[in-house]
Amino acid sequence: MRCWARSARLVSATVATGLLAMSSACSTEEGRAVAGSQNTPSSPPPASLAPQSSDGRGSPEGQLDKAVACELLTTEEVNQLDKNYKSFEIVDQGSVGPNSDTCTRQSKSSDSSEGSVVVGIAIWSKLTIDNYKTTPNDQVVDGQVGGRPAKQIKDDSGECVVTFAAEQGRVDVVVEADSVERACEIADRAAEVVEPKTPEPAN
Repeated sequence: MRCWARSARLVSATVATGLLAMSSACSTEEGRAVAGSQNTPSSPPPASLAPQSSDGRGSPEGQLDKAVACELLTTEEVNQLDKNYKSFEIVDQGSVGPNSDTCTRQSKSSDSSEGSVVVGIAIWSKLTIDNYKTTPNDQVVDGQVGGRPAKQIKDDSGECVVTFAAEQGRVDVVVEADSVERACEIADRAAEVVEPKTPEPAN
């Protein structure tokens, strides 16, 4: 379950070491997931997070850096996020820096007038949600995803990011759609699917 509580002000930018570099259509900034201006999204997170704990949630400590982004959110699961967007295909995947893995899928809308949607997942095993680098125009909301500390970041370009804590790092869900409202709806749903597959935050 997700829960968002709007912050009284925008969260100031925090410099992070590490970068989320997207391929050609996606730009790169230190500590920040940024979907490109074209129709290619920010990359998705690693998916093969080894054996779950006895309560069925999360993976053993030390597994986040071994996770495979494209397995955290499968193509079948992505196709169920929004009835108007199907036939997602992987357009980019792989590491974009130390202790990271990404996966990006793109879809065409059943209504061609709505364009495409990009869903990306990025795993950062050594960067926390507090390391996420925002810009002055970002709208940031603090909250929770599955009981974990999380942030929702959106801008006017139609991009929405949900980043939540996992082990000693974080997982970013990045969605670019025809509107930021729709992007956040899809990002919230995707985060709820991905969260149980990742290690619990370290104390």
